[in-house]
Amino acid sequence: MGKNYFKGDLHHYEIGIFGEKIQVEVSFDNITPAWRPNLTIYYSNNEENNFSWLPATPCGHAKVKITADG
Repeated sequence: MGKNYFKGDLHHYEIGIFGEKIQVEVSFDNITPAWRPNLTIYYSNNEENNFSWLPATPCGHAKVKITADG
């Protein structure tokens, strides 16, 4: 991943993408808390083969900085 990153803690997130000609930095904060619906879909007979969904930021405030060469 090089210098790129995605980090967060269910309250604040930061994303950084650094290409040769464009750089994008995003930070966002939750306005509403993260939410896990009571939904689990099993796609085989094994417990570990499941799909669950977590809207980490159902509503938030974002700041975006884009820098491009040329």
